[in-house]
Amino acid sequence: FETFKSALASDVSTGIAAMQGLMQVLRQSGANTLQELVSILKAETDKFMSVDCSAIALTSACELFLRFITLAHTQLESQDFNACLQLMLERGKSFMQKLEEAKGKISASFLPFVPDGGSVLVHGRSRV
Repeated sequence: FETFKSALASDVSTGIAAMQGLMQVLRQSGANTLQELVSILKAETDKFMSVDCSAIALTSACELFLRFITLAHTQLESQDFNACLQLMLERGKSFMQKLEEAKGKISASFLPFVPDGGSVLVHGRSRV
């Protein structure tokens, strides 16, 4: 929870802050089963809702993150829990890297459409 709050305080987008918070939960969960871990992640998402931020961005980011890290479900079912946890951490780290790369791609793709000195209206304090 503290990772999420401190990320928001440092002007990180709600979605990125939520994912950073969930990554920290993955690292420190103490869960013994996959179902227990998913339950802990969902409970942490509910805690995040108590902070004043975009509920839509928070909910969608947390759901997307959870889906991405559990996408390798066949591998998760055939390994012991510690191996599953490591796989989820690796997938989470990969997801965060892809998000950072996407910001640059979005900015570069959008740049030709904005004339010099032009203004861009954004919704929701976009960081892109």
